[in-house]
Amino acid sequence: MVTAVLAACTNTPPPPVVSSPVAATSTPPAETPSQIVVSLDDITGGYNPHNLADLSTVTSALSQMLLPSVFRPAEDGALELDESLMTSAEVTSQEPFTVSYQIRPEASWSDGAPIAVEDFAYLADAMKNQPGVADAAGYRLITGIQPGAGGKRLDVTFSEPYPGWQTLFDNLLPSHLLKDAPGGWRGALADSFPAYGGPFSIKTLDKERGEIVLERNERYWEKPAAVDRIVLRSSDHSGMVAALRSGNDQFALAGTDATGLDLFSELGKDVELHTVARPYLASTLLRPVGVLADDQVRAGIAALLDREKLIAEGTRGGPSEQLR
Repeated sequence: MVTAVLAACTNTPPPPVVSSPVAATSTPPAETPSQIVVSLDDITGGYNPHNLADLSTVTSALSQMLLPSVFRPAEDGALELDESLMTSAEVTSQEPFTVSYQIRPEASWSDGAPIAVEDFAYLADAMKNQPGVADAAGYRLITGIQPGAGGKRLDVTFSEPYPGWQTLFDNLLPSHLLKDAPGGWRGALADSFPAYGGPFSIKTLDKERGEIVLERNERYWEKPAAVDRIVLRSSDHSGMVAALRSGNDQFALAGTDATGLDLFSELGKDVELHTVARPYLASTLLRPVGVLADDQVRAGIAALLDREKLIAEGTRGGPSEQLR
């Protein structure tokens, strides 16, 4: 993935005001909301960040702005406690391996329901029992979740020590709305989000127009977001470049190859290009049928595969070619 960012961007200045006796006594116009416009390859979903079938750039972007997480990556990639949601999260026992979580008392969903132990338990249960989920291994080690402090504390026990426990319970979902939702786990976030636990909420989601408008979540308990509105728009690479050049868009996030990278590079020094690493796993399956039913034949063919050429073919000279 490559992200393009305008090196310097300002809002379009308001039109000049002509002074007059009437204007001097009238109510001044409301200030134009600040906004950031971001171009993406696509905005269509499902939007469940835990379903393999729903994983996409827009799902990742929306979940980070709309859903609460216990830990989030810092600038250097290391996970750090999200103190907007949590008071603490730490290993409190080795026998059995136990992690204790303390949720901030004021943390709540946009409909007023508290973010609580039920949301942790709902996600853990789904990750253990639903098909087609992403990164479920740690959840399968959970043997119990004990609530406390009126639902704002929980002790999670594991069948064995789990060094990656900080990766668990990201992108929590509102269990009180999803547990009985039509379509169940797989259909609950097919078209949108029923509630929000982050700094933004969805104002409009228009797949036909290819646009999602996010606004500040008025029920957010922490410091408000610095910008009033974020607009996500789907576009091809040529459209992204044109929008960045004109200043209509401030960011673009695209999966691209060498041709697309050259296109973005033509914008020159006014736009900064950054490679954004995202985890992908590509595997080659040799079906054991026909001649490939022989284990030795499959092993021989696998030994002939050229990993470097496979990477070059898959990335097509794009920025991810350097990310191994």
